[in-house]
Amino acid sequence: MAKLGSLIEMMREFGRVADFVVVYIQEAHPIDGWHFKGMKYNIKRPKTIDNRMLNASLLSEELGKDTCPLLIDCMDNQACLSYGAMPERLYVVENGMITYNSPKGTDGYLTGLTDIRSVLSKKN
Repeated sequence: MAKLGSLIEMMREFGRVADFVVVYIQEAHPIDGWHFKGMKYNIKRPKTIDNRMLNASLLSEELGKDTCPLLIDCMDNQACLSYGAMPERLYVVENGMITYNSPKGTDGYLTGLTDIRSVLSKKN
């Protein structure tokens, strides 16, 4: 969520030319797992879908009301596994086909933001 502001900015800028959706997958840095000190949230690894939904509500608050839908992966992590989304990944889907997927991780996320912004700027 450290770079979420950049994604929100892009959603607001290009919301007229693209539909955005965020999928909340398994927690990358749960407090009961691989956790870093000083993180904004201390989230436990969810054991039930209700726990995952509660964790996702924090992301929903960060996204704000008018940005995009927030989907939540099932407890079997099928979306995460299908899209290789752990820990962070950006995708562009056009006409039902994946036309872009960013490299994995924080650096890939930043590269993805730049790449997607470039593509959307041409459509704007």
